[in-house]
Amino acid sequence: MPILRVFFRKSNILPLPKLIDFFKLQYMQHFAQGFLPASFNTTWTLNAGRDPMGRPYLLRNHNDLYIPPARLTLTAKHPLHTFPRAWLEFSEPNIKIQRDKNIFNNMLKNYFIKQLQENFTCNRLLCPSCHLKASGDLMLDMEE
Repeated sequence: MPILRVFFRKSNILPLPKLIDFFKLQYMQHFAQGFLPASFNTTWTLNAGRDPMGRPYLLRNHNDLYIPPARLTLTAKHPLHTFPRAWLEFSEPNIKIQRDKNIFNNMLKNYFIKQLQENFTCNRLLCPSCHLKASGDLMLDMEE
């Protein structure tokens, strides 16, 4: 819906899929910075902490969160798997390192708002929102 994308951008509102990603990343930022209650401290571990012998192997993903493998597609959609995956796939290190919650939230929201295309053109044939606007413009041209 191109009209809604423009509306979301102008109104500074995130659409529902982006809002879900926003809250996933916000939760993971709270986890990474230690803002969650102590009962969540062992929910996810780093790859560095997985070695039972405590050997210091320095790998490229040494400081990444360990995402346990999911046996079923249903469990792959569980927050235990999707939250750290969203955090690892988020590619803005300047936003991820923010310690202040309000600054993080503002920067993250602005990042998602900028991703919405400002000048979006709909390529759908007979799009309900664009077609009505175009036919209204056509009617105005006929009256002139």
